This record gives sequence, C-alpha cells and structure tokens, in this order.
Amino acid sequence: MAVRKVLAGVAAAVLVVLAATGCVPDPFEPDGREATASRERTWPEADRLLTEVRGAREPIARARYDGCTEGQNNFKRRDEFSHECFVMASALTRAAGTEDEVGDAVVVMSEELERLGCTTADMTLAEIERRYWQQFRNRDGYGPGQLPEARYRCGEADVSVRAVDLETLADRLPPSPAVYLHEMLDEQPYPADTVDRAEADGAAMFWLITVGLRYYTTRF
Repeated sequence: MAVRKVLAGVAAAVLVVLAATGCVPDPFEPDGREATASRERTWPEADRLLTEVRGAREPIARARYDGCTEGQNNFKRRDEFSHECFVMASALTRAAGTEDEVGDAVVVMSEELERLGCTTADMTLAEIERRYWQQFRNRDGYGPGQLPEARYRCGEADVSVRAVDLETLADRLPPSPAVYLHEMLDEQPYPADTVDRAEADGAAMFWLITVGLRYYTTRF
C-alpha cells in the first residue's frame, strides 16, 4: 500500500511538472465534442472539393472514409502530432474511352487541377503523361493503370488522383490515402459491384479521386 502511495505521488508530481512546462499530452478523444463538431463541419467541404476536382465527370461509384493516424515520438522521429484524424471523400469516374484518348485525358485533368489552384511537390499529371505514358504506352502489359499516383494540395485538402483500368481497379480499392489510416472510425467503402460497374462502362481508363481533409489533431 505504501509503495502504491509513493508511485501515485510520483505520478502526480510528474503531471504537475509537465503542466508547468506545457508538455501535458492532449487527450485523444475522436468521438468527443470537439472532434465530432469539427468532423460535421468538415464533411461538406470535402464533398464540395471532390465535386470541384471531378468536374463534369459523373461518378461511377463513391466511397467515404473517416479515420486517424498516429504520430511517432521516439529517438528517430518526433512528429508534431500524436494523432491526426481525416475525412476522405472518394469517387471513381470515367476518364478515357480508348487508350488513344488516355494522354489527352491526363493532360486535361492536370490543367483543371492547375486552374483550381492545386499544387504538387512531386510530378504533375502532365509530367506523368510525358515521362511515363508517352515513353511506355507501347510496351507489352503497360496500361493506364500502371501510371503513378499524383498527389496534390488544394488549399487545406490533400487530393490523390490515380489512373486505373479494369486490370488494376480491384487492387486499388480502397484508395491509398485511406490505407494509411491506423484507425478507421467510419467507413463507407466502394460498393462490392464497383468493378462490375466499371466493366459495364467499358472505358479504357478511370480516375480514382480522393479528397482528404484533417479535422482533428492532438499533440504529444
């Protein structure tokens, strides 16, 4: 009993010191009042941005994800967050009816993202078309679904645009941004018949577009 009292006293003292130095970790409450209110405010913005990015392309299927990722705090790396939570709105749309239309479709999407003010630290879709599609399109087994994923920043949103075809679609679901979430709070995945819908459409290439917005953060 005495040992427990001593340990409790030590723990209390540590918390007092941490509080004095401003180092008390934020409580992680993904279903708490703050997170819930922020999530409800953020969903409409994610849906709006997804509509802007896909433009006039009607969705073949849709999905929604709500989840959190954990930060690292060790001798190798210290993130600025202990947890971050995101909502993600995703849509599969038609992109190119035939392989002859793929190059133009990729460049057009690149130009549309630029007009929306989206930027990327990696390759733009136009650069991907030039470096990959123009160079490898005639190689055996190389289809639109082999093109790299493009990641953009559109205001506060992270936007992933991935070319898929009938050979690669099933392996791309769920989209890569959602895969990196450590804890899924809510998931409305792509319908089980998504591949069937794509096959019925018959296009040579589809866009898998995912818009992610952070709505809740805690600190170490």
